[in-house]
Amino acid sequence: MKQLLGVLILVSAFGCGGKDSGGSDARKRNNLFADQMCACTDAACAVKVTNEWSKAWEGKQKEVFEAEEAEKAKIDEAQKRMTDCALKVQGLTK
Repeated sequence: MKQLLGVLILVSAFGCGGKDSGGSDARKRNNLFADQMCACTDAACAVKVTNEWSKAWEGKQKEVFEAEEAEKAKIDEAQKRMTDCALKVQGLTK
């Protein structure tokens, strides 16, 4: 659980995306992982998705920093969705 919470902090720092599949590669990548996280029903799944997300983002954070403001907002929306789903799976929120 501590590992997942630590990674969630990392997720928050990098951002995710919105629910639609359009937009930048960063948004598309994060939408995929947000969808996977929201489909999780247990902590093991959440940890697996979080680890895969971390690997997928290695060396790619620059994409978020260089995105237009409107795109960054959509990336942040999915990040919040991924984090909310992870916390829900852990029983930390309803």
